[in-house]
Amino acid sequence: MALEMKYFILNPRSKSVDDEFVEASRKAMRAYARHIHKQDQELAESLEQWVNTEANKAHDLKFGTNSA
Repeated sequence: MALEMKYFILNPRSKSVDDEFVEASRKAMRAYARHIHKQDQELAESLEQWVNTEANKAHDLKFGTNSA
């Protein structure tokens, strides 16, 4: 099967505990942010902040805590 697409969407927001697709999305977003950091530091830092925010929410969902 040939895979052709113009866009690939990554979603860092957890809807359930231990969502492997979400974890893969976060890892990909962090890798992208590291790769573009020299070219667009502001975007890279915004992506990192977004991923960290969603990872913290997922932690709260998993462990029933509230970091807000």
